[in-house]
Amino acid sequence: MSVDGARIGFAGLGQMGFHLAGHVEAAATARGVSVVAYDPSAEMRERAVAAGRTTTDEPLTELGDGDLLCISVPDGAAVRAVIAGLGDLGRCSGLVILDFSSVSPGDAVEIGTMAATHGVRYVDAPVTGGVAAAELGTLTTIAGSNEADLEAIAWVAEAFSKKVVYAGQLGSGALLKSVNNMIFNVASIASMEGILLARSAGITDDVLLDVLNNGTGVTYFSQVRYPRYIASGGFDAGMRVGLVNKDLQIALDAAEAAGVDLEFCNIGRRMWADALDVLDPGADSTEMMDMVSKRVSGVPVRDVLGLH
Repeated sequence: MSVDGARIGFAGLGQMGFHLAGHVEAAATARGVSVVAYDPSAEMRERAVAAGRTTTDEPLTELGDGDLLCISVPDGAAVRAVIAGLGDLGRCSGLVILDFSSVSPGDAVEIGTMAATHGVRYVDAPVTGGVAAAELGTLTTIAGSNEADLEAIAWVAEAFSKKVVYAGQLGSGALLKSVNNMIFNVASIASMEGILLARSAGITDDVLLDVLNNGTGVTYFSQVRYPRYIASGGFDAGMRVGLVNKDLQIALDAAEAAGVDLEFCNIGRRMWADALDVLDPGADSTEMMDMVSKRVSGVPVRDVLGLH
């Protein structure tokens, strides 16, 4: 598919979509392709307009043959709502949907199968790397498709990605994203406990991170999440506790569908669920380290780290 001279709609201007839409619009403009973005939140639309994005106050209903719809929303239900907003899908035959959201593999297959009956192609293409990478345009995109099938529109994902991985088939992008998130969110708890042990014993961050990030204990948490968003005192990584719980449940549901028992994921999910019982779903996920700190030492993490 080529979108040269066609239109691109972008649905979802939240923490990730705001940045993705900006990269896509810049790349599309260089190719003479128009982009219009929509979000049901007037606040999100106003923020996008202030940043120079082209937006509409109405759902995207004018897209059709030869056009592309990009979606970046919280979950499968929100993706379905965007697609329903298109109206009669039969009229949209020839449309391609690139879904950058984190949906379950089951949702991806179900949505893609439904869309195909109307001549609409749906590709699950979730991204990983976090808000900072979205802003920098250094995400990894995992496309549930073959590279040849998306060759003509690869530049769309490349506009905000350091790497685009073609996972081969519908639903595989969503599955790999869930595996990635599962490993990160469960491993983060182990990293939190280790860091809390070292800091409680009087070891400084400089020494601790010099060991972890040059040893076998290195993780994304030790390299980025902890030093940038926790040790700094910000606790503002941008990922919400509610979304972490959603992502872990997606992994567990996928495991059940595959007949696989994920013991550590179940343990990690229970710990994150306990945090959800205390913290607001919209709380930043870095606040989980305070929950872990109180569990393992009885002391708030800001006290352990001397952040007062």
